[in-house]
Amino acid sequence: MISVSIPNPIWRLISCGALGVLLLLLGGLSSSTRCGTKDEGCQSAFASLGWHQIPNTKLSGVCADDSPVRGNTGCAAIASAWNGAIADTKRNRLLIWGGGHSDYLGNELYSLDLSSMQMGRLNEAAEPATTGCQEEIGAPPAPNSRHTYGGLSYVAHRDQMFVFGGALAPSGCASHAIWALNLEGLRWERKDPVKGSTFQRMSDIPNSDYDPVTKKVYFSNTYSGEFGAYDAETNTVAVLRARHSDGFPNGISSVVDPTRRLFLSVGNGFAGGYRLTDGAPFDWSMRMHGCGPVRDALYPGMAYDPDLKRVVLWAGGGTVYLLDPDTKSCAAVTYPGGPGTQQPNGTHGRFRYFPSLGLFALVNDWQEDAWTLCLGGGSVASIEARANAERERKKYEVEFKAHGGEAIKGPRGEAEGERAAQAFLDFRKRCAAPGVLVCEGFDEPGRFVPAKSPSSGLYPAGSGSYKGTMDTAITASGSGSLRFEINGKTSANSAGFWRQAFGKSFGPNSTFFVQFRFRISPEMVNQDWGDPSGNTSWKIAIFHYLPKTCGSVELTTTNVGLDGLPIMYTDCGSRGLFTNAGTPPYLKQQGDTAKSGYNCSFGTNYKRDPRCFRFVPNVWMTFYYQVSIGDWGKPNSKILAWVGVPGEPLRQWVNMWGFVLNYDDPGHNYDSVDLLNYMTGKSTSLDHPTAYAWYDELIVSTQPIAVPQY
Repeated sequence: MISVSIPNPIWRLISCGALGVLLLLLGGLSSSTRCGTKDEGCQSAFASLGWHQIPNTKLSGVCADDSPVRGNTGCAAIASAWNGAIADTKRNRLLIWGGGHSDYLGNELYSLDLSSMQMGRLNEAAEPATTGCQEEIGAPPAPNSRHTYGGLSYVAHRDQMFVFGGALAPSGCASHAIWALNLEGLRWERKDPVKGSTFQRMSDIPNSDYDPVTKKVYFSNTYSGEFGAYDAETNTVAVLRARHSDGFPNGISSVVDPTRRLFLSVGNGFAGGYRLTDGAPFDWSMRMHGCGPVRDALYPGMAYDPDLKRVVLWAGGGTVYLLDPDTKSCAAVTYPGGPGTQQPNGTHGRFRYFPSLGLFALVNDWQEDAWTLCLGGGSVASIEARANAERERKKYEVEFKAHGGEAIKGPRGEAEGERAAQAFLDFRKRCAAPGVLVCEGFDEPGRFVPAKSPSSGLYPAGSGSYKGTMDTAITASGSGSLRFEINGKTSANSAGFWRQAFGKSFGPNSTFFVQFRFRISPEMVNQDWGDPSGNTSWKIAIFHYLPKTCGSVELTTTNVGLDGLPIMYTDCGSRGLFTNAGTPPYLKQQGDTAKSGYNCSFGTNYKRDPRCFRFVPNVWMTFYYQVSIGDWGKPNSKILAWVGVPGEPLRQWVNMWGFVLNYDDPGHNYDSVDLLNYMTGKSTSLDHPTAYAWYDELIVSTQPIAVPQY
């Protein structure tokens, strides 16, 4: 998660009920972000990151779709048959236009208004052409319906829609005209013939985009291989590259990158384009990294974000690709709940960006509500991080409903249910933080199957039986916890253990953090386990190198006999993490200062001294560690640990600086943790009452982990 501070929710639209209030824990988008000018709560379409559908914005609800304009496909063809749109950034509207060939004969204009959040038809279709390659229809003259492909552009400084090329209705002939639609009043003007250069061959598969720097529309003509610019002020065409064979295929979409002065084209396995300055072509197809799905798609959605200075591409699903032309690489950003599959014939210009809103808009299908996408501000890295956090939030919202949703009511009322939801989502928020390697909530029944070394999971007791189970009644959060059952007449390994690989190896000059919740029944601290000395100890966690748990690469947390006092040791117990090198007088537990934390002196009354932390039965204790490894065998490592119970802050109980950490063999580094209750000296002849120990919320990270709030 990006921030612990939660000024506003990133997903407020999802729910405004009791659960919605609780889920604010996973917020992060402030009202100053560019997706909307203010937080409008549950009514705002723009107040949250990610994909959102705008209700009641289906094209099918406003389409003409009747004879004589219906054609063979009908109004569905406006989205399905090679047609595009422009971003009217003056009015924040996505204007959709096109039909063409025999699919649809209407030339009316549609508007997705992002201010009113409505889809509408702005004018009526003219009487359609019935034969031939007719360019004009109606009175006053308007352009005949066509497959527009990428031939639509918004000329911002003139407030016009530029139309170039396309496949005319009803024959499919290539258009030989240039049109401009004045958006104030919706008046069409035919702009050809033009001054300057002329095309060698007009194209029914055009691409074009407006350059805000030169205020010209740049266009490419696939069939003849021409590239040029149109100046609306002078009605002049300049062909910058004519009659060539650059190998650019059909199936590409194009945008102007005004910063880098490029006309970029992507699709159908191709990535490349032209330089705006001189029309020189370039082909990056084999040099692009991370862009495969959009590079290979037919006519992907493609828009330039001037704030990010990236080209953003979409070709179906919840993922967009942020193309950096400098590095020729894409960063994939995925938000949950996004659109479905792209139209088989492409998106063309129906995916556009609106800078004043910080929003992308998409119309994908005529019978599907329109979509908006908010990526938020900041760097590409921060956008990726927010998307990752939102996916985690969505994942665990679903998981909560599947496994813990019943707790919203709770056996003791709504307050208990609210606390359960808060605790669950607080854990998931910590799991979504940067650096997290392991997030184990013990909430999935499928996790409680026998593991086979070296896999993470549950391992048996010395008897071969499995005494670790999923407890659904006693949990720190979520729908389950790991419970070990310690029976009478059992050996030291009475209950087995849970082994968890870190997923990363930590050796010299590295740091790892571990946090988990731990709970015990009263028998764990009140019972004599049968050792003649009366000092049977039980372990709770071992950080180690897999599979060795007793050696130099080992840090064990254990209970000291009947004192119920946690301590730490290494080197298979030969060295405790005590001050004064373990020579009295020393501290078994060390606070952050002499007056704060736990400073438990050797030889004190451990059961009564308030400076000592003792295990507390029937509550969820939090254990939190930082292990910073210096150089093996040198006094420059650091081990810190904190502990706490609900309702109280964590207090430090291990504070060892300049500590010597040894190693067994080169390359043997810390890479695993075992959660266990191994009892040195336990008597197999003693039939004691059954005892229990629970674990929950295990997190391993390369960065500090937030303190649990519940």
